[in-house]
Amino acid sequence: MKATRTVSESGGLPAHHIDAFLDRLRVAHYSEVTLRKKRRVLCAFSGWMKNRNIDLIDLDESAMARFMKRTIDASRDHVQRARPTLRQFLAYLRAEAIMRSPTLGGQPAIAHIYGRYLDHLKHDRGLAKNSLLVYGPFIRDFLDSHAAGDGSI
Repeated sequence: MKATRTVSESGGLPAHHIDAFLDRLRVAHYSEVTLRKKRRVLCAFSGWMKNRNIDLIDLDESAMARFMKRTIDASRDHVQRARPTLRQFLAYLRAEAIMRSPTLGGQPAIAHIYGRYLDHLKHDRGLAKNSLLVYGPFIRDFLDSHAAGDGSI
């Protein structure tokens, strides 16, 4: 981990991490309009984190999900822009070793992937519970067919 992983007194995202993330996207030829939109999302997320005293070392997918749940009444455009931006930012923080990768907590990789995919279908794609019950076994069979025998893929 980098030495920059300190707990701030107020929570939120350090601005230099947001700037470095956006600089990386700029190098990847993202448009300035897109970068401004992503900055707005990250600044709103940072403010939300600060209001709840969530610091960078406590940031994970569950915090992101709570933030997204708060924006349930927001426009569809805002939600569709916020979710991928936050995921990209979390991936950036992990790639730079600013944050730890999520642990599986002893859960086999297949079970973890299965749960995450069902969550994706339910929350990101809007599938109904009945659809998950129908498609879930197919997903599980697919993952099991690609298993290494020890719970990993």
